[in-house]
Amino acid sequence: MSTPFNSTVSVANVDPFVPRALLAGLRRVGARPVPCESGREVERAGSLVFSAGCPFGTAAHLLERRGLKHALRARILEGRPTLAIGTAMQLFAMASDESPGAVGLEILEITIRRFRGDLVVPHLGWNIVVPEFDTELLKESHAYFSNAYCMERAPKHWSAAWSEYGGPFVAAIERTSVLACQFHPELSGKSGLELIRNWLEKERVAC
Repeated sequence: MSTPFNSTVSVANVDPFVPRALLAGLRRVGARPVPCESGREVERAGSLVFSAGCPFGTAAHLLERRGLKHALRARILEGRPTLAIGTAMQLFAMASDESPGAVGLEILEITIRRFRGDLVVPHLGWNIVVPEFDTELLKESHAYFSNAYCMERAPKHWSAAWSEYGGPFVAAIERTSVLACQFHPELSGKSGLELIRNWLEKERVAC
């Protein structure tokens, strides 16, 4: 990994506490994480990490209650630098089988589905990630997953990477400066940290 650089990164976490592993991972690549707790702060943020580990419906409710939903949706649609991790990626969708009636950010015309078949869920542990030919940031690697629900098809106008658990599912998507990962790059060793760093570097070069 190349020499770290100093970069402030805003962190909007749906859960009450930001995972220590995420903060540690950001610091390891030279970033300085700062909390982002309001819609106004989401609007003003340069690079933003959006994390959620709670169920889809709980996360959707908290986004509304904390006034984050509309600001997050706007910056993602505008292609501003945003890294979404875990349930945060699922929130890009319209809805999820996990929480009938709950509404996501409605960025993608997709419903998140529970893994099909006689599978042990959650899908927990390491799995291979294989990108499509047109990805810029996503590379073939192994990554750490923890999910019982998934995106079964790639959304239009996004580049995707895939994994497999009883069948193929979308492991991550990217477009412009937006990267969303079903896996946890902060827990995925060197390749995961390189992905975070490359996302940050892309924005720095663009500036």
